[in-house]
Amino acid sequence: MQEISRLFDFPYYQLEKFNLKKSLVTKYKGEWIATSTQEYLDRSNAISRGLLRLGVRPNDKIAVISMTNRTEWNIMDIGIMQLGAQNVPIYPTISEEDYEYVLNHSESVFCFVSCDEVFEKVKAIRSKVASLKEVYSFDQLDNCKNWQEVLELGADRSNQNEVEKLMSAVRPDDLAVAHVASRISAAGL
Repeated sequence: MQEISRLFDFPYYQLEKFNLKKSLVTKYKGEWIATSTQEYLDRSNAISRGLLRLGVRPNDKIAVISMTNRTEWNIMDIGIMQLGAQNVPIYPTISEEDYEYVLNHSESVFCFVSCDEVFEKVKAIRSKVASLKEVYSFDQLDNCKNWQEVLELGADRSNQNEVEKLMSAVRPDDLAVAHVASRISAAGL
């Protein structure tokens, strides 16, 4: 194991030194569902491979908006960072106008949302965000693509070498998370 110098090194270290059956746990419909360290990394790598197949490259921005703490958010975070791309976490309860501002200012190419409440806000301003190619939801929604589609794109491991190559190119001082200052933070809210 290499020295931990990047955020995505942590789960690999955990797998090697402290492999957990319950690395991440999220409550879905009243039931706690655990994800092991190995599953966490397998899904993160599948996300990386899927995002590559969607055309994501280093320095691209991927917005992730979740109403609650979720395993999916962590999987997305690692999957995005491994490519040298940047996660743009957006506070879920801001206004539609603020979503528009942050998505445009960050030039996010994809957006992953937790649920219908967040999706409806993004859908309302989507036509005003030129860079946004697609929106995916963690929850199963009738009117939104599901993040499982990206996981399925990444099920084919044939581009894992490209993921590994991009991972090795990420330096400890590279930007990992793109925090976009919005009007609400400027207002001190």
